[in-house]
Amino acid sequence: MIPCANSGGRSTPHHRYERIVRGVGIPVIDMFEVVAKESARIGAREVVILGTALTMGSQRFRGAFAKHGVQAAEPDDEATRSMTIQLIGDLQRGKLEGAAERLQAIAETSTDQSRERPVVCLACTELPLAFRELKAMPELEVDGFLYINTTVVHADAAFDFAVE
Repeated sequence: MIPCANSGGRSTPHHRYERIVRGVGIPVIDMFEVVAKESARIGAREVVILGTALTMGSQRFRGAFAKHGVQAAEPDDEATRSMTIQLIGDLQRGKLEGAAERLQAIAETSTDQSRERPVVCLACTELPLAFRELKAMPELEVDGFLYINTTVVHADAAFDFAVE
């Protein structure tokens, strides 16, 4: 089994998962499925999805979460979605200074903070770069928020499959 082929581990190609795997003779891991399953395993009831515009608004991604009893949503307002996309661009260009604070502000704006431990799905390879500690971890708690690193969850699922 291989992780679904994509550009640099990004989530965006997973919207075309069915077309990508059609005719492929080996199993391919669906990032959306393994991230949703991991979210349920850690007890998430709701998550906010941060990533590219396509990924944040993905009905396919939300469907994977729903299948595992997790409600997923994108940030409510356009300004927050735009801030997320801007942060991704800055991280791609290596601009790490202040990234953690910017990501935390986006999370605060995007989640219901009255919930016990809001969960934020970092569904873009670059977003975990905001937190150095998160680059090799599937989850990280920062200031009461639990961040899920989809790239590591996806890679861990491939590793687990390989050793089984």
